[in-house]
Amino acid sequence: MIKCDEANLRFTDKWSLNREALREHLEDKSYVGNNRYKCLVEITVRDILGDEWDTKNIFVVDDERARGTLVFLIPHKTCIQPSEDDYLMTFLTPSSSEYSDMNVCECLMTNMIRLPAGLLHDYS
Repeated sequence: MIKCDEANLRFTDKWSLNREALREHLEDKSYVGNNRYKCLVEITVRDILGDEWDTKNIFVVDDERARGTLVFLIPHKTCIQPSEDDYLMTFLTPSSSEYSDMNVCECLMTNMIRLPAGLLHDYS
């Protein structure tokens, strides 16, 4: 059984409260850059979760295979030496360009987690 933690509940609450503002932001299309999905992660985190996350330093894991899963790591803004629980992670498998930007943002939020402390270990 999967247990909902407090952070995921807050994501759900923030999605419910802020999705219309996100929808309005997406309508102007001025945000689209070279990397559509990274732009959508930035906008989703900023518009839904607020400014505590550093959307300018998102790390993208991409194996560069066609239609492969993209993983996005978003650091917390105030951390000088972040540990794993100072990151958000979300992922997306771009399956088709037919999905609207709002559908992509909803998928990103559905997959959003805050990494748990102790997830990574130093094995050296």
